[in-house]
Amino acid sequence: MKTTAIFASANQNGSTALLLNTFLDALSHRADDSVTIFEPYKMTPQPCMGCGACSEADICIHDDLDRLWSAVAESSLLVIASPVYFRGLPSPLKAVIDRTQRHYMAKLRGDSPLCAAEREAVVLLAAGTNMEDGETAARELHHALTALGVVRTRVIVAGGTNYHPVTPEKLAEIRAAAAELRCLK
Repeated sequence: MKTTAIFASANQNGSTALLLNTFLDALSHRADDSVTIFEPYKMTPQPCMGCGACSEADICIHDDLDRLWSAVAESSLLVIASPVYFRGLPSPLKAVIDRTQRHYMAKLRGDSPLCAAEREAVVLLAAGTNMEDGETAARELHHALTALGVVRTRVIVAGGTNYHPVTPEKLAEIRAAAAELRCLK
């Protein structure tokens, strides 16, 4: 199984990293399995300019995310791990989300290469305050994931990470989600 992961935290050792690493470690890694990780904080994606170039053809005036889109097209699983800031997603990830406009327009035209194959997504969110904040942030992703050919999404929110470490129960839930996906391969 090919997996594309988007790690949307600047903190390489924080709660979001723990969520992603726990999930990826729990996936079986057969010889033909691969995981490609993209980090928006290191990629510095350009924002959508609203120029409309993607309205007529599957193009974007920026090519900085082409490698990401190619990886997603080849993947059967997309994993997004992100912190939640003030009930929203961090700006580098938001730029990636906004840039799915290209794929949303292609889907509307019926010529989306990303919708040619269905994929699943797992969204792992570290919310500093409460679960509700994570659920609000997850709603931001809905249309973007649809534009990327995602047909089933599992959202796991670890709340209260400003006050305590991620709980063992939450880590067990993440491992269980990975095990469930292993069974579906």
